[in-house]
Amino acid sequence: MEHLEIGYFDLMDQTVVLKWTNPPIETFERVRIVRLEEESPGSIDEGEEVYAGKFPVEE
Repeated sequence: MEHLEIGYFDLMDQTVVLKWTNPPIETFERVRIVRLEEESPGSIDEGEEVYAGKFPVEE
């Protein structure tokens, strides 16, 4: 995952910040972020979609 920057965040204030670089290809359409409580989603169809778009910073 060369386009994803992962770092440590203090979760005491209940805020998670994701930052990424969109791939430089013409056919790129969007990023989809899916959230599932208690475990990681097994697919993009599991859990709640919390973001879909091209903008590479989301709180």
